[in-house]
Amino acid sequence: MAKDANTTLPLTIVPSSALESSLSAFESLGFRIEKETTEQPKKGQHPFEQTFTLAPINAPYNAHWSSLTMVASADDGTLSLSLRFSIKGEGLAHMAGHLTGANKLDRTLSFPADSAPNAIAQSIEELLGKIT
Repeated sequence: MAKDANTTLPLTIVPSSALESSLSAFESLGFRIEKETTEQPKKGQHPFEQTFTLAPINAPYNAHWSSLTMVASADDGTLSLSLRFSIKGEGLAHMAGHLTGANKLDRTLSFPADSAPNAIAQSIEELLGKIT
């Protein structure tokens, strides 16, 4: 049986409860989703990963960070969040940091898929408190 190459099927990917709790936690702390992409990673065992670009819109985070890139991937009942914070800056030092990658801060969080929403929110808030 031949397949019709012109046929497209809409696909809705519903976030897991742990990912939904993570996004809600960032939203309650003053971050807004600017962009989201879903793709199959080039390496690794994950079937797909979602990349979110978040922008801080409230103090104190908008004074320190220009953006946050969060890569979410699920594996064996665990949600892994790879976070990359872009430090705000101006002038030649900021430009040099941008070229060398020195104005980026990488962190990783992992949660069991059945984590309570308040535990996820508390972990995210603690991480932001440590790096701000």
